Amino acid sequence: MIYFVALIYIAAILGVVYFFGSNEHRMIRIISLAYFIVLTLAFLLSVFVLQLEPETNAPLIFSYLFVAPFIFFIGYKLVKYIRNYEGWQMVVLMLAAILNLVIIGLLLLFIFIYMYQGLMA
Repeated sequence: MIYFVALIYIAAILGVVYFFGSNEHRMIRIISLAYFIVLTLAFLLSVFVLQLEPETNAPLIFSYLFVAPFIFFIGYKLVKYIRNYEGWQMVVLMLAAILNLVIIGLLLLFIFIYMYQGLMA
């Protein structure tokens, strides 16, 4: 079951990056997808071939590598939307967006680390 959840999680990240980037320049979308595909292959290599221990820092490293660009990409889309506002509206929306991105990022880190440790068990 944990393998199925891991595949869905990885596919969801790749899909969101692709579909959010559909209006971006083609090169940005290709670079983003290549980055996540390489990280996915490295993740699968570490899980199945290298047999890393759950106590190592690998879950934390991979979770940061996956989650940080994902959150930055969503933040980029939010900034493009929030730029239409002026003054205090823009400041309040920026602060709310940053807080929400931090919360989403921490939740994604927790999910990824939990899944990684489940795969290693």
